[in-house]
Amino acid sequence: MKDPIWRFGTSSWSEKSWVGSFYLEGTKPGDFLREYARRYGAVEADTTYYRVPSEKLVRGWRGKTPGGFRMAAKFPRGIVHAGDGPRPNADRALVVEEVGEELESFLDVMRVLGDRAGPLLVQLPYFNKTHFGGEDEFLSRLDSFLETLPGDFRYAVEVRNRQWYTPALCEVLRSHEAAFCLSDLSYLPHPAEVMDRLDVATTDFSYVRLIGDRKRID
Repeated sequence: MKDPIWRFGTSSWSEKSWVGSFYLEGTKPGDFLREYARRYGAVEADTTYYRVPSEKLVRGWRGKTPGGFRMAAKFPRGIVHAGDGPRPNADRALVVEEVGEELESFLDVMRVLGDRAGPLLVQLPYFNKTHFGGEDEFLSRLDSFLETLPGDFRYAVEVRNRQWYTPALCEVLRSHEAAFCLSDLSYLPHPAEVMDRLDVATTDFSYVRLIGDRKRID
């Protein structure tokens, strides 16, 4: 049995306040990713949550990172949230007939990463009974969405309703070989607690996000 590969990274590489602490003084934004990749072997691309990046931009990301580096990009907001304001639009979110054009564009441009592509993260908003009739309805939507995704990527799914942390969720993820994303987030159960009561080994890799309590951090 091979030893596991651990990759650590942050959720971005573009924070300008890191200049002088993480990045050397005088480092230009265009060089942030190259310098970041000298220290970390992975990064979560938060920027893709807000828009599908251009092919030119993604080609640049690939060119600035070494072999073995992995970039875990988030599915765009228009696919997983689909609302114009802060409230998600559950009539459109994860519905391929509604978001298929953006989904296809996102997956096409992520292929430009080639071997730098890490798991693609389905970071869901907080859905509850005002969005779906219950867990079964939500899981049916998630199941249908994952079924449509191509097999040339790996996927992780972050669910933010603690009431839906159930064996049924794990089974849906397992059936599509998608990772159960464990998140250290203030309003979710701690990953250790989740692992005590659920079999979260839904595929051959794990995805963990150490987010913490953003209000206290700020």
